[in-house]
Amino acid sequence: MPWILAGGGVVVIAVVVVLILALSGGSDTSSPEGVAESAVDAFNNQDADAIADLSCDATESDVDKSIDPEAMGLPSGLEVSAELGEVTKDSDTEASAKVTLTLSGDLPEGMPEGMNSQEMTLKMSNKDDKWCVDDLVPNI
Repeated sequence: MPWILAGGGVVVIAVVVVLILALSGGSDTSSPEGVAESAVDAFNNQDADAIADLSCDATESDVDKSIDPEAMGLPSGLEVSAELGEVTKDSDTEASAKVTLTLSGDLPEGMPEGMNSQEMTLKMSNKDDKWCVDDLVPNI
């Protein structure tokens, strides 16, 4: 009887660990969709470590500069958020995702409507059976 209770306890603990990992938004590098979702979440949380982990080449110091509003040259009181759009797998090694960056907060007076957002393309590559982020480029 005690071994049944112990076994049941192990199963409960295993289920809790799986749920925590699944719901905590860990980085999924097995698909372009997973990398894109993880990258947008990391950007919105200003998590330079997570973005550097998802990047094909960038270092943490490179990432720190790209997610810090002051380093981007934004006045204080402005915030930047990212929203993921369509993810497209172009080939077995290349993929892209539409990302919209939006400014909010203390927007300058007289800013024309729609000027507070920018459509971007997140470019991803499959290297060593893991997807990673290559670049984020503006759609012009």
